[in-house]
Amino acid sequence: MMNDYSYILAAATVPLFTGFGLISGLEPASVGLRFYTTERLHEGKIYRARRAHVQFVESLFWYGQLDNDIDGERFRTELEKHFRPVVEQIHTKTGLSRAALWRLAGDAIAYLFLDTGRRFDTVKTAKAAAMRILKVPGSPLANRELQYFELAEFDRHQQEVRETFLQRGGCCRFYQVEGGAYCSTCVLKTPADRDDELRRALRDQLGVS
Repeated sequence: MMNDYSYILAAATVPLFTGFGLISGLEPASVGLRFYTTERLHEGKIYRARRAHVQFVESLFWYGQLDNDIDGERFRTELEKHFRPVVEQIHTKTGLSRAALWRLAGDAIAYLFLDTGRRFDTVKTAKAAAMRILKVPGSPLANRELQYFELAEFDRHQQEVRETFLQRGGCCRFYQVEGGAYCSTCVLKTPADRDDELRRALRDQLGVS
């Protein structure tokens, strides 16, 4: 639940900031979410997929800049304002650690900064902004493990290809469900195992052995 919710909220807000400099007011009462399931066809089979619609009920936006500390602080404050009651509700109902739930929120936010940075060709600026927002001492979003890192491989023409990855700070526990596995950048993996798996995937993507 926390993992899905975090990625949905981050997907609706981070691209606005990274791509257009828009910061939305995120008071819980100002954001509407509708969860639903649908069916999708993949490789000849029909699967049920979870989806969500996000609507900003109150159109309160600020215009800012991705590399501005004050704007980053405002975005962080709005994110914390929104996630705080979500974390409290899930903690109360499940007994799961508040810190662990906040880590999942931070992971989602950091991933969307990286993803949208790629889409808007502002990866370096987006990564820096994410770290300023997610590494503030005393913030519930801050944790030491969360970070970006790069790996490099050579393509068929012996040209170096560098790829940026997100080292997650939290664990979604997907490996504990039936048929589950560790995520490629799971915090529970050793850096060596993580990098080896990612390098193999990158080589496959480049078509080299």
